[in-house]
Amino acid sequence: MQNCPVCNQKLPEPLSPFCPRCGWDIKNDLTLAPTIGDLPDSVVEEYRQLVALARKNWRERLEFEKRRKALEKEVRRLRQKDRQASEREQRLQAEHEEMARRLEEERRPRPSKWRTLLAGSVGVLFLGLVVVVMAFFPSSGNEDPTPSPKPRPDPATPAPRPPTAPKSFTNSLGMEFVYIEPGEFMMGSPPDEPDRFNNERRHKVRLTNGFYMQTTEVTQGQWKAVMGSNPSDFSSCGDDCPVETVSLNDAQRYIEKLNGRGGGRQYRLPTEAEWEYAARAGTDTPFSFGECLSTNDANYDGDDPLEGCPKGKDRGKPVPVGGLKANAWGLYDMHGNVWEWCRDWYDDYPDGPVIDPTGPADGAFRVIRGGSWILSAGNCRSAYRLHHSPDIRFNFLGFRALAVRPGSSSDRGGRRLQDPR
Repeated sequence: MQNCPVCNQKLPEPLSPFCPRCGWDIKNDLTLAPTIGDLPDSVVEEYRQLVALARKNWRERLEFEKRRKALEKEVRRLRQKDRQASEREQRLQAEHEEMARRLEEERRPRPSKWRTLLAGSVGVLFLGLVVVVMAFFPSSGNEDPTPSPKPRPDPATPAPRPPTAPKSFTNSLGMEFVYIEPGEFMMGSPPDEPDRFNNERRHKVRLTNGFYMQTTEVTQGQWKAVMGSNPSDFSSCGDDCPVETVSLNDAQRYIEKLNGRGGGRQYRLPTEAEWEYAARAGTDTPFSFGECLSTNDANYDGDDPLEGCPKGKDRGKPVPVGGLKANAWGLYDMHGNVWEWCRDWYDDYPDGPVIDPTGPADGAFRVIRGGSWILSAGNCRSAYRLHHSPDIRFNFLGFRALAVRPGSSSDRGGRRLQDPR
């Protein structure tokens, strides 16, 4: 397996047009060409100087990222220190209030000893008087000694039922879908999340319509059943592996044919908001599994975990879908394995809350989400977003389908959320 001459990233076989890490033009790289010896020495030397300059720029970028992470770590440390100081101040305030309460109690006048004895004597005399009266005037005996039965619940009132299990269905191709309830979540990442990028501005999103998300990425077998061929570079992986080396336009053609088969469902790609909502599954941590991502739960380059997290294995290729851990909503491989196309054109996030966002009306690039087997854990975070041209194909790029009922309002455009309550 060859490495990128600029960033030293391991390159997949067959070679992709561009390096997935630094974006270097691998296809036209002369240092990787077998005919480099046939070129004039001046051309080769000039090109090597260009590669050296690109390598220098890449090292400077890495150094900048290293300094940025160090600053973010220092900010987190200072915030932790500030929280600890605030908690200590609250404890001291509570102790001060407790001491003031005790002092106030000590200052209150207490009853004298003789007054206490007199009150006790009066109580004893009163109790003796009650006993004498009960002896001379016994009860008439008309009371029913049987205790009244305890009230029983009304049998007409139904007992509370446990919540129903999540709805799901499997179509004729074996594609399994699980129902995702509508709801609200914070899209994007907080400023102190490790490996965060500036295009992850955090904002509130409300999804007013439920939808069915495919529990796995579309497999090679499911693709062949509709399209009749298999474009995947890793075709030897088998029918249960994700289909890859498909562009967004390819994915759209697959969905059009899938919708043409009937069955009462309409399929499409998820919006970017629907994808992140489903990937988070109610969490706000970098991954749906917590602060770190284990390679036992996801397929990514385990040699490059998130800062402060342990390393894992690097499988170096896609794996069959559904074999690793599902998130809380029953979705597999939302982190890693292959990138997944979304239907949105790429753009910056809005400044405020929104309802059912679908992205801009047009653009040059489409959004991809989820990370892949070849990249780091940081690229697999729930909030991480990337974009590519709709016609580009990589062997680490696939998709999963979303299903709605025909005519459902889930296909309507988004709008600003005027009242976030």
